[in-house]
Amino acid sequence: GAQNAPGAHGDHVALVFTYPRVAHTFQKNDFSNRAVDNFSEAVRFLLPRYNGYESQEVGTGCFFLSFPNVDDAVAWSIHLQTVLKTATWNSSSVIIQKSRGDDEDDDNDVADNGSDEHIGRSSSFSSGVSDDMDSFESRIYPTMSMQMLHLVLPQIGICYGMPTKVTPHVQTGRADYFGPMVNLTARVAKRTPPGEINLNCEEFKGGSMSLRCFLKGTQVDNEGKWVDIELDDLGKKELKGVREKRRVFAVRMKEDERMSAEESLESLESISSL
Repeated sequence: GAQNAPGAHGDHVALVFTYPRVAHTFQKNDFSNRAVDNFSEAVRFLLPRYNGYESQEVGTGCFFLSFPNVDDAVAWSIHLQTVLKTATWNSSSVIIQKSRGDDEDDDNDVADNGSDEHIGRSSSFSSGVSDDMDSFESRIYPTMSMQMLHLVLPQIGICYGMPTKVTPHVQTGRADYFGPMVNLTARVAKRTPPGEINLNCEEFKGGSMSLRCFLKGTQVDNEGKWVDIELDDLGKKELKGVREKRRVFAVRMKEDERMSAEESLESLESISSL
């Protein structure tokens, strides 16, 4: 209930907004629709493993979440993005291979169009990628953008601070957060490239830094893995509806850690069949 939500008793809290994005090329496609459904399920599947709380889902797959601290919010976000970038159900090669088989003349339809992206639909889930699919993507489409390689990738924005008020939502009874911090979190998420994570935390001063987070396993025989997270200082940014510029950090796993984590995190393919 609302009384058990992070920040409900006047504590600092990490708020998170997620906005799932689907490239224009893959819009109105059954594979993409299922992928956004899987994304929504993935959000909820991983949330309790990192002490996360779902405040509300504002539109399909557009989640407003809270965590008791920055470390939990960052670890959850990294785990979610890792799953989405390795899940077989989220690879665009399924659509691309089908398109090439149907009509070789349609290759231009899957060309990388940069910023051509839209909010996706959303709710079921999994992770795991085959060697054949890795080979297909690296051999046929080595220059495609990250978003064009996947059916859905979310923008994730995190903000750590003190909300003005936390009260039960009048309809759902879930904890609802109020104050400038809420708009700030949404604006940080909106400026984040799909598939990436941006963070604002006033306790973090200028300059890049790192965190060490624990990505939790989801099976009895896999406890999880410690990973080093880089916080790249992007400088102070102007954000709509925010009076002063705010410092924003890009949150990423180190490259060697990313490869190791993708191999260590178990497949969740069974969830996509629910």
